[in-house]
Parts: sequence; structure tokens; C-alpha cells
Amino acid sequence: MPGFDLPRVEEKIDNIVLPPILKTIRSKTFGSEARELFMLDDEYTNLNHGSFGSVPKAVHEASELLSRYIESNPDRYIRLEHSALIDAARAVVAEHLGVDRDTCVFVSSVSAGIATALRNFRWSPQDFIVCSDVIYDTISSSVKEICQGEHRPQRSVFELKLPLSHTSILELFRRHLRSLRTQIQAVSTDTDSTPGKIVVIIESITSSPGILMPWQEMVRICRSEYALSVVDAAHSLGQEVSLDLKAVDPDFWVSNGAKWCYAKRGCAILYVPFRNQDMVASGVLPGLIYGSPSGISPTRFVWQFYWSGLMDPIPPISIIYAIKFRQQIGGEILIQKYCHELAVRGGRRMAEIMNTTVLDSPANNAEVIANMVNVELPLSASTKPSAEIQFLFSQELFETHKLFATCFVWQDKWWSRVSAQIYNEIGDFERLAKALIDVCGKITATR
Repeated sequence: MPGFDLPRVEEKIDNIVLPPILKTIRSKTFGSEARELFMLDDEYTNLNHGSFGSVPKAVHEASELLSRYIESNPDRYIRLEHSALIDAARAVVAEHLGVDRDTCVFVSSVSAGIATALRNFRWSPQDFIVCSDVIYDTISSSVKEICQGEHRPQRSVFELKLPLSHTSILELFRRHLRSLRTQIQAVSTDTDSTPGKIVVIIESITSSPGILMPWQEMVRICRSEYALSVVDAAHSLGQEVSLDLKAVDPDFWVSNGAKWCYAKRGCAILYVPFRNQDMVASGVLPGLIYGSPSGISPTRFVWQFYWSGLMDPIPPISIIYAIKFRQQIGGEILIQKYCHELAVRGGRRMAEIMNTTVLDSPANNAEVIANMVNVELPLSASTKPSAEIQFLFSQELFETHKLFATCFVWQDKWWSRVSAQIYNEIGDFERLAKALIDVCGKITATR
């Protein structure tokens, strides 16, 4: 293979798992100096890392080397080598999450992972699916579809009337589950039927607004109230420290490797503890099975998720490169400390400049802020959301001000959700605040 020296997996898998490019990265100062680790346009300031992520140069280049190796003989790789490399990636993720390798598989997206869990339950009209009023759109659509028609579960919405402390959220959550259990017991007593089950979709960090939820305690409440937990942890991997899933023990947990952890887009992880794996008859797309010369003998559950057709095999494996990259630039604790503190300081600075507020707990102690902060915009509630206004926000922020953060309406106020990443600094937040004042002024002038 002229031009690069990646040997076959069965000969020396370590060199493909960790190509030389990733062995030369060294820790750098965070802030503007860290921009050189990424491929961002020099004129653009990204304050929306939480939506689509941004792949570091080293992770991209390592993935490109692997892609060239695969394309040198696609059949050999897919039929003989892919499973071994997926296993290596699953092992890296499992160690990061504190669980057994064979409880982790890759799926194409968090929405696909959540759909896999929900569609493998046997539902009855006595069952409930619980979700919050800030559930992500695609997952909300899946829930509504499942709950339609006869012999289907009922949908129950847990309302987050923010601002709330974590303690208040937990108290209201427990009360909500207990009210449903009372309903179920009354129906089963009246009809002499089997009591229904409660399945709860828990967001670890909600999307819009971006709120850090007390999800680990919510999982424990589910267990004590005999409810099953399905955790939408799309924003957790790379944004929360010490994800010890074995200790938390959710029934299902799904996260995205690309949003915050620096993997390539298309990498999502589904965790299912051994006790629940027999529930999963298949993924959203049934898997294809190829043999392996390395003696791999996966469980039936794992085997379903090795390969599901002509999808790019690189993104799941890129999580190996991403986690190694994170270790080499300082590790999880330092990354999270920098990003969280910047999100808190940056959000407060923006609110000061715009003369608005930060969405926080009543104590203003930042317990609901991870690495994303929600700042109120100086825009009247009488300005209703529309495609036209969203386009104006995007056009002005991208083209005029060369930066971006998402803007949305929540509880009759306009907000911006701002992501703090290692390549950002406080000046980026200040520039965004001034840009948003300008855009909101233009929107107001057109009403």
C-alpha cells in the first residue's frame, strides 16, 4: 500500500487503531491557541458546537488514513476485519463509560438508538411513555407514532416549569411517576388486568434550552418507582465527567460521539445492560452478519449491530481517535473545567451586555449549566417564531458577523443557546452578544 503503512487488522490491529498522527499531539493552552487543533475557518467563530460538533485535525487525518486503507480492498475489510475494529472501538467506549464492552454497540444516531429501545417493548393500552415537554423533535415524533392506534401505550408529559433547582425537578418527577402508578393500579384493579408498565425517556442534557438535568438521580427514582429508564444522553459524552453507567444503571442509554466528544458525525453509542438485551429483537435496521478469522463470538445482541448495510464504517471507529485526542490535550477533567467555567462566565457576560438574564436555577448557582448556556435575547415576546425570522438570524450571524449560536423561543421569551468549547474564550461571547443586539434590532425594525 504505497503512501502509508497501515497493516491489516489481523496482522497488527494496534497500528490501525492508533495511527502515528495521534501519537504526536501534545497538550496546548485552551482558548484561541486551541483553534489550530481544529479545521474551523479563520474568520468564523463557532459558538454552536453542541449541534454538530467539530472534528479536530488529528482525528480527521487519522480517519482519512483508515478510510484509504479500507478503500484499498473494501470487501476484505468489511468481510474479515471490520468486526475486530468495531470491537476495539466498543472496548474504548466501554472503558470510558465504566461498563462491559458487550453492553455497548454503535448506532447511526441517538434518535435511532432511542427508537431501537422503544420499538422493542411489547406495549399495551395500560402502559405509559413519559417524556418531558422539551423532548427532542425526532424522539417526540417516535413517541407520538408509537402511541397512535389501538392497543398502544399512553403518552404522559412531564412539564419542566423552569427555572427550577435540581431538587425541585426530582421532587416533581417522583410525584409524576407516582400519580401514573396510582392510575395503573386503579385500572388493573377495576378490570382484573395485568398492571401496565411505565417507560420514561430522560434527557441528560436537554437540547433547547440546553439544561443539565439531574438524570442520574432520575434513573434511581425510576428504579424505586418500578419504571424503566431510557436515557437520551445525546449531549453527555464529552460534556459530563465520570459517566459511570454501571453505578447509575439505566435500562437503556444512548449518546452521540460527535456533538462533544470530537468523533466524526454518524457515531452514536447504545448502552443496554445484559439484563435487558433479550428485549432487543433487532435494531431499527437489522444487521448483516459476516464471519471473522479472529475467532470473534459476540452475543446475539452485539451481532445485530456490527454492520447494517452501505453506511460509512469510519464514524464509529473514530471514537477511538477522539478519546485518545482528548486524553493527550489534557483529559476530561481539564476539558470540562475549562468549558463549564467559560459557559457560566460567558453567559453572564452576555446577559450583562444585552441587559437580559441567564436561564439558571433559582439560586443562580449554575447547577443546570454544563457547557451550554441559555441567554435571554433583547427581543419582544410579541415577535413570534417563523421561518423568516430564523433565516434572518442565520443570515446575519453567518454572513455579517461571522459567528453563530442557535436562537429559539422558550416560555414566551427568545433565547440563544451558546456552546463553550476549548477553542472559545470570553471575547467570543462578548462579540456574540453585540451581534445579537444588532440582529434583534433589525428584526424589531421589520415588525
